[in-house]
Amino acid sequence: MTITDEMLYESAPKAAELFLNTLPGREDCAHAFSQGFERKMRSLLTGVKAPAWRWKRTLLIAALVAALLAAGAAALRGSVFRIFRAETAEGTRYAYRAGEKPEGFQPAVLGYVPKGYAETDTYRKESETWTRYVWTYQDGEGGSFRVVQHMTDTLTIDLGPEYTLEGHPVINGTEAELYVRETGEETLLLWTDGPYVLEVAGTPEKEEIIKIAEQIDCGK
Repeated sequence: MTITDEMLYESAPKAAELFLNTLPGREDCAHAFSQGFERKMRSLLTGVKAPAWRWKRTLLIAALVAALLAAGAAALRGSVFRIFRAETAEGTRYAYRAGEKPEGFQPAVLGYVPKGYAETDTYRKESETWTRYVWTYQDGEGGSFRVVQHMTDTLTIDLGPEYTLEGHPVINGTEAELYVRETGEETLLLWTDGPYVLEVAGTPEKEEIIKIAEQIDCGK
């Protein structure tokens, strides 16, 4: 059986959480190694080389474990999602885990649309484990944004290294992640609302993106 990168991405957060649950508390880990041991380890590791693909996978797992440690193993937001965030050389990955798909998907209602923008497309896709609803808006002058509403048992969102985390605005009581693409051509906001994972992304200024998000009604 061949283990693909995608299989590794999907399994690593769960494996990391199980591993972390077996570790002692930080207060019990303050061991000081001897100078002799430290010298032997430096000597052992000096000049060690490994195939690039092996290091890539090792660093990915290490990044996922480090992210879980920094977040206290896993952050539980509300009562629905466990959210794992990992930083790698390829960018940022968010993994949302609900255990099972919630019931009763209800399309959100947008309470605010920036001046000059009009809805140009909506579509809904679903399977046994997920439902996704997407709204697209354009202003006729090259500006556009989209709103994506997910209901799912598991969801992975990958952001390339060109996305920079700008802050954590609070959207209806939930801390969100605000990213800006380095070219300045797109702002992206990610957050959860009850059983939904939501995205607002596009060319409007970040203040407008936040305002759109704040006035989205998921009907709970």
